[in-house]
Amino acid sequence: MTNNIYEELQKRAEEGKIIRLGMIGFGRFPSTFTVQIDRIPGMQLVGVAEMNPARAQKTCDLMEWPKERYSAASFEEAAKNGTTCIIESSDELIKSDFIDIIVDCTGNPYAGVHHVKMACKYHKDVIMVNIECMAAVGPILNRMAEEAGIIVSYAYGDQPAKMCTMIDWARTCGFEIAAAGEWRPYTKGDKELPPTDIVFERFGYDVEEAHRFGMNPKGYCSFLDNTKGAIEMCVVANATGLGAPDGGLHYYPSSYENLPNIMKPVWDGGKLSHFGVLDVVAPNDPEKGVNVPVPGAFRAGMFVIMHTDDRPMMKDAVIKAWYPMDDTKCYSAYMLPVHGIGLELGVSAAVMSIARKPTGASKYFATDVVSICKKDLKPGDILDGEGGFCAHGEFFSAEESLKRGAVPMGLSEKMKIIRPVQRGGLITWDDVEFDAQNEAIQLRREMEALFKQEKGI
Repeated sequence: MTNNIYEELQKRAEEGKIIRLGMIGFGRFPSTFTVQIDRIPGMQLVGVAEMNPARAQKTCDLMEWPKERYSAASFEEAAKNGTTCIIESSDELIKSDFIDIIVDCTGNPYAGVHHVKMACKYHKDVIMVNIECMAAVGPILNRMAEEAGIIVSYAYGDQPAKMCTMIDWARTCGFEIAAAGEWRPYTKGDKELPPTDIVFERFGYDVEEAHRFGMNPKGYCSFLDNTKGAIEMCVVANATGLGAPDGGLHYYPSSYENLPNIMKPVWDGGKLSHFGVLDVVAPNDPEKGVNVPVPGAFRAGMFVIMHTDDRPMMKDAVIKAWYPMDDTKCYSAYMLPVHGIGLELGVSAAVMSIARKPTGASKYFATDVVSICKKDLKPGDILDGEGGFCAHGEFFSAEESLKRGAVPMGLSEKMKIIRPVQRGGLITWDDVEFDAQNEAIQLRREMEALFKQEKGI
C-alpha cells in the first residue's frame, strides 16, 4: 500500500479535488465508515442509493446526522454543499457526474454484477464490499473493468483486502508463501448448521434480544457454516494466485505461536496438503465448541506463513525478527490481530484515487466457492442461498469446480433441485433448474467457458 496517503488527501482537500463517493446499500457496514467520513480530508459521501428509505433514515439517526446533512435534493447540490443526497435508484447514482467511486455494500451477487456493468459503462471505479459477488464472478468482472479502464477493488478493513496486503508485504520481503488465512470460530458439525436460534446461541447472544433487534439468522449462520470463510479465502486466492487445500477448509485449532508448526505441508511435518494455500484455523477447540478458546489465538485475526531456505544466516535473521517459527526454523508466521471492517474502508477510496491501484482485485480464477448439501435434497426443493437450510459453501480449486460443473454458492439461491442430491454432495448445474437469461448467471457461465478454454479443461 502506498505511504503518505493522509498527506495526499490533505493536499487534495486544499486543492478542492474531493474524492466523491456514492454508496449502494446503507446498513451496518457502510455506517461504520460514514460515521467518521467528515473527519477524513478530501473525501465526501455525495450520494446513497438505498431501496429501503426507513433503513437509510435509521442509519442517519444512528450516526446522529442532522436532517440538513442528508437532505440534499440532488447530487449536484450535495457535492457543492458538502452534504449527502439519498435516493432509491442505484442506476441513477452510478450515472451521476458528481460521483467518482461507487461503493457496493449490498452483499447481493446479482446486484453486484449489474452495478459493475453500469460502472464500466459510466466509467466509475468500484469498491466491492460485496465479496459474495467477487467470489462468484470476480475474475470476469475484473477483466471487464480493465477493458473499461476502471478499478474494481476489495474493501480495505474487511479481511480479504488486509490479507492481500499482508501477502504482498511478505513476498516483497523475499518470503515464499506457504499458507495464509484467518482465525474463525468453528464447532464440529456446523457445516450442516441450520439458520435457527442456535446460531445466536453459538455467538453467545441472548435469543430474545436477537429477535428484538431483527438480527437475521441466515446471515449469522453463514459465518458459522463455513460459507463466509470459504468466500473470504476464495477472493484472497483469486487476488494472489494462491490455492485451495485438498478437502476444503479445515479449522485446525491453533495459537499464533503454533501456526508455523501446523500451517506447513505434511512433508515438513504440518497439516497442509500442499504448498501455497489459503485455509482457516479455529481460535477454539472445534470438538468442544466456541466457548473453549485456544490460548494465544485471535478470534478476528489474519496470518501469513512464510517460508525461507535453510541457510544459517537466513534462519538467524528471522529468529532475530521475533517471528514465531516452526521446529525446522524454515517456516515463520506474521499476523494482524484485528480488522476494522468498515472503519478502514476509506483507505481503499484513497489508494484508488491517488495511486490508481486496488486494495485487492480478482486477477485470477484460482479457486471457487461451491454448494454442498446440508441435507438430502429432492426434486422440487428450492435452494435458499448462503446461511440457509439447504447448502453451505465450500472452498474448491477452480479446476475441480469447473471439471465437476459446480453451482457457485453465491448464485444458488432460488434455484430448483431437479434430481436427488445426497447430504454432503456437490450441487452441479445438472442438478438444478435456473434462469439462463439472468445477467449474473449468463456472466458466470461465460466465465466458466472462458476459463475452461484457458485452463485446457
